[in-house]
Amino acid sequence: MRRLAGISAIVLASALVVSCGDDTTDLDPTEDTPAVEIPEPMPQDPQLTETVAPDEDDDEADDVAASVRVENFAFDPPSITVSVGDTVEWVFADGPVDHDVTGQNGAPEDFQSPVLSEDTWTYTFTEAGEYDYICSLHPNMTGTVVVEE
Repeated sequence: MRRLAGISAIVLASALVVSCGDDTTDLDPTEDTPAVEIPEPMPQDPQLTETVAPDEDDDEADDVAASVRVENFAFDPPSITVSVGDTVEWVFADGPVDHDVTGQNGAPEDFQSPVLSEDTWTYTFTEAGEYDYICSLHPNMTGTVVVEE
């Protein structure tokens, strides 16, 4: 009886192994498979690849003598020295926080940037002197531009 039970167990195990075989269908490599059509590359969009020469009047980026980052509730560097006729660029990079540049102590009236959070603003200094400025929204933010002859 034990022998019959042992043989039955072997037959049952064999049946399970056979039934758990691979369900995938064998592909016949000699069978014709449909060809896959590869599309032609798209032509380049001339609007996207066209190189545009810079406007000759737009030399502002080349004329920037110094940059000040407006970030982490500070002007960095807090003090710079430039020459008469130089342009200074303020790079506003303090995320969603608004700031501005507001001239102090007799600075020209137009030494006033718009309120910005992420952009740049430039100012060209035409007279020698020391120009103090603040952020009018955060008066603890201070800076100085020294303009030399």
